[in-house]
Amino acid sequence: MGKQKDPSVQGLNNLGYNVIRIPRPEIKPLTLLGKNTETGMLTEFGTLDEYWKTDAKPPKWGFPVPAASVNGKKTDSLDLGFGLNILKGVLEVFGASSPSLDLSHTKATGVQFMYTGVTMVSVSQEVLGDYLESGTLKVSNPSTQLYITSPDAELYILTDLLRATSITVSATDAGGNGVKLDLPQINGVVGGNVSVKPSDAMESGVTFASDAANPAPACFGFKALALKWVPTVGAAAGVGSWSFGHAGNISFGVVAGQSGSDASAGPVVFDTGAESCLLDI
Repeated sequence: MGKQKDPSVQGLNNLGYNVIRIPRPEIKPLTLLGKNTETGMLTEFGTLDEYWKTDAKPPKWGFPVPAASVNGKKTDSLDLGFGLNILKGVLEVFGASSPSLDLSHTKATGVQFMYTGVTMVSVSQEVLGDYLESGTLKVSNPSTQLYITSPDAELYILTDLLRATSITVSATDAGGNGVKLDLPQINGVVGGNVSVKPSDAMESGVTFASDAANPAPACFGFKALALKWVPTVGAAAGVGSWSFGHAGNISFGVVAGQSGSDASAGPVVFDTGAESCLLDI
């Protein structure tokens, strides 16, 4: 188990967003994150409509809008191994046939990212509140008992999602100087439907983009609300009300080695603070 400071977390936190550590192609509206305070573990365990019985249709993501506050923002330099692991996740989303890059032949010790083509999709808090005004909770579900009704649980719901169709990468050496990347070599390694070209915005940078004909956006940041379930005294089981709160800084990512359908089975979620925990599994 390793522990290191992750500047990319703080960068998005400063803009009001939390971090998806391993970018993913698809995250559903109303995604739930549950924390058991006894163990400290947070887990993505489904969507709200799977645990809420009502005739109302669940809210959907709104139309994508440009995320001006994030588009074109650079991260600080990240440790090379950690940064290339993030890049691998993005390239997998974009459709690369070989998403792993080896820069060991260079003097690179770190990488810096800049997400471009960034848009945001969101679920209106007002619409979400209307959806929760009527209905009952599926109290017999074991996940409900563990993550929603337990006095030792904390519950969060994703309401905003940042997505990018391209990412620019530059490498730095131990002194913080730029390291030139071999564009033809990288282009030959990545393959698939990913375009690779020199960056116009970062010196010596390389921009990777998903197939323009069928772009697959990489989801890399989010906002969330804390949800609190309050059962109605004297009412039948499952009857109660919801309240919203501030979620604080949280982040989540798929366990290393999982991909495709396996990736949605149980992503691990990490708390973030002055230093972010990074698990080597």
